[in-house]
Amino acid sequence: MEARDQESCRISSVSDYLAIVDNASNRDFLINGVNGVTFYRGQSDSKWELSPSLFREGLLDSENVLLTSIRRYRPDDFTGSRLQQLALLQHYGMPTRLLDVTTNPLVGLYFACGGPKDADGQVFVFPKMPTSWGSDPFISMVVDFCFDFCAVKCDLDAALDQVKARYPVTPHHIMPDTVKRLLVHLTIPYQFVLPEWTNPRIGAQRGAFIVCGMDLLRVEPAISHVDPNKQYYFFGPTSDLYGNLEKQGAFSLIVPHQCKEDILRQLEAIGIDESSLFPDLPHAIAHTVREVKARKLGPHCFS
Repeated sequence: MEARDQESCRISSVSDYLAIVDNASNRDFLINGVNGVTFYRGQSDSKWELSPSLFREGLLDSENVLLTSIRRYRPDDFTGSRLQQLALLQHYGMPTRLLDVTTNPLVGLYFACGGPKDADGQVFVFPKMPTSWGSDPFISMVVDFCFDFCAVKCDLDAALDQVKARYPVTPHHIMPDTVKRLLVHLTIPYQFVLPEWTNPRIGAQRGAFIVCGMDLLRVEPAISHVDPNKQYYFFGPTSDLYGNLEKQGAFSLIVPHQCKEDILRQLEAIGIDESSLFPDLPHAIAHTVREVKARKLGPHCFS
């Protein structure tokens, strides 16, 4: 089945779904000669676009202000790498340029079956994508930009100076040494990242991220008597994220809304449910209450 056919496919059971994703994961997707990792993302409403919350809410120009402000208010909550900090902030509702994905196809299906009961769900499948570790210096460089620079009227000369200072010698990586090369990395539409499992939820969900890039909108000369060649760079959210991914073999599957509850019961029977994916006390309690109600009142009584 070709990606275009898969994209319009509607699935009604776990077995339907697994047959399709198994076929996709076994296909020989090779991107630039790199054999990558297959990722999945479930969205509970198929009308939602594939876009990170920072872009959807129009906050790219305030990204570094958001990140700096919250760390000023709660400095003790932020330890570890900046990618880990960004993931933690997203976990608690901060708009970021990260998109949650998973390496477990059943987890992707679970999230497609939640949310509005009258809306079709959707699973995005990203077969054999080139993938970086969370410790990759190129990923760290992009995340540093999120924290330290503004996407509007950006001084890329200052950003380049920071890269040179923080990553002077990086084994097996040639870091950018010109603004032009730095610009290439900042405008990569997407990068798949396997992070460290720094909290139980990421591990339980086999979590990973798409770090979304930016589009260069324009360059304006700076009014400077000190450096007449100085320029400012203006960025916007990366455009057509799914279109770019689709060119690399990505496709999506629709979960009809009337099939959501049946699929959730099938997933629960094989250990994919709220208590296993959200290993904290509030979610364990909520799952237990629903389970007891279902046994007492019937499988459709989940309110």
